[in-house]
Amino acid sequence: MNFPKVLIFGQPFNDFSGGGITLTNLFKGWPKDKIAVTFIGHGLFNVTTDVCDTYYQLGREEHKWIFPLNLIQRKFNSGLKSFENKSLTTINLIHTGLRYKSVNRFFFPILRRIGVFHAMSKISLSERFKVWLSEFNPDILYLQVSTREGILFAIELCDYLKVPSVIHMMDDWPSTISNKGLFKNYWKRKIDFEFN
Repeated sequence: MNFPKVLIFGQPFNDFSGGGITLTNLFKGWPKDKIAVTFIGHGLFNVTTDVCDTYYQLGREEHKWIFPLNLIQRKFNSGLKSFENKSLTTINLIHTGLRYKSVNRFFFPILRRIGVFHAMSKISLSERFKVWLSEFNPDILYLQVSTREGILFAIELCDYLKVPSVIHMMDDWPSTISNKGLFKNYWKRKIDFEFN
């Protein structure tokens, strides 16, 4: 069988989330030299490498936060992450500790309530990432987006690469992406338009 080169954006392989497990089941047996994942540093934790061991971390060169969040957000390096250990690999174990709990249980919910959460950060193509994209040269984009910044970056990726893309929608996230807080109707309309 002739396997196309697939670039996955929006979900790394893992064995604990619905999206990560689904990816593992879908791509099990795919040649490792024909599959890669790109994702933001905040989401690359406890990844598995039995199906895919090539990860490009979208870090400080691609993932930008607005002021003053850029002063307090954790900084990740941009670049390729590949692993020798083909089993479960932890690269950024960030889901523990006071900082994680404070940000995700209090700070982000406040930003959602006041209606600015969807404009806090942006992902864009850096020169380093473009070089890597040219080297990997994917035939297909596999997109599993669930945030506004993810949608906008997926559009940018599609426009830049000009290859076929597949959108994998998990559950009913378009109907719940902006169902709380001030300006929820504004964001729902805007995100729906951008997604379409």
